[in-house]
Amino acid sequence: MGCKVTISEWLAQVDELGMAATQAEPDQQDAYIFAMGRMLSHCPGDFAHARLSDSQDERICAFVGKGAYADAALALLPARSGLMTSCVGQLMACASVRLEGQVGETTATGQTFALAIVSALALSFLDAYAAFALV
Repeated sequence: MGCKVTISEWLAQVDELGMAATQAEPDQQDAYIFAMGRMLSHCPGDFAHARLSDSQDERICAFVGKGAYADAALALLPARSGLMTSCVGQLMACASVRLEGQVGETTATGQTFALAIVSALALSFLDAYAAFALV
């Protein structure tokens, strides 16, 4: 018997994950990728289109197993989303994610591209939900 998470609880968890990923160390990439994957496996209502399929989950595990963290983070992205990455100097990566229905993009930084992608993806759900709420 499991308990169903409300959208506000899910968004609070995604927000916490996104903010923590910006401060995470490179040796924590796998944990953040898997945590985001777990969140995407339980996307509520408005975000059901972003749920991970079994094949996506298998690809993510395979990429992480090979140390291909950026590829694993890319595999988290929903099919109808946009991504732009760049470097902020030599020590920070920057990622901007735009989900389907989102008005603008959400940008975040991290010590690696994978962490920046996880952070921007997580935080983009908050921005997308705000846009849904206004409609």
